[in-house]
Amino acid sequence: MTKHVDHIGMLVSNINEGTKLCKDCFGVRITKFEILPERGVKVALPSFAHVANLELLEPLPDALWPGCWKTEARAFATSL
Repeated sequence: MTKHVDHIGMLVSNINEGTKLCKDCFGVRITKFEILPERGVKVALPSFAHVANLELLEPLPDALWPGCWKTEARAFATSL
């Protein structure tokens, strides 16, 4: 059984708008930004102190979307 939530992934259509919303609404800073072509996403990690991390994910234009998300969801579900 899981004892805590490590992070929550949120699919966004525009990562720049998503990070701006986190900064404006919650006053958080972005601690990490990566482009992961092998996963077909851009990733931004806003920093929320003492709570589970939020991971913003934007599909890359040439990603196999939404098929790649179904694969990731299955992999996540089987790892629980």
